[in-house]
Amino acid sequence: MLCGGFRPLALGLGPQIIAEAAEGYEKPIKEAIRRLVRSWQYLEASAAEGAQRHDLQGDPVGPVSDEHRASAMERLAEMKARQKERKKQGAAN
Repeated sequence: MLCGGFRPLALGLGPQIIAEAAEGYEKPIKEAIRRLVRSWQYLEASAAEGAQRHDLQGDPVGPVSDEHRASAMERLAEMKARQKERKKQGAAN
């Protein structure tokens, strides 16, 4: 199941994309990838039952490992807890 069209990237794809980037674009592309893989949408897609990793053409190349799924679920839980705490603090002010 896809979460809003987000698909987990194939392992090693980030460095490959950065290596192929035009000179001067390596740093912004690295930052964009970092932001993507830390987003709640990407984490939800990675944590989904039966999640598959994909290449640049969007073709599945293998499942997200149980270890990576568990890590994504843990990060999501942390993000939700922080969001709940921020809302609680905002309501108190």
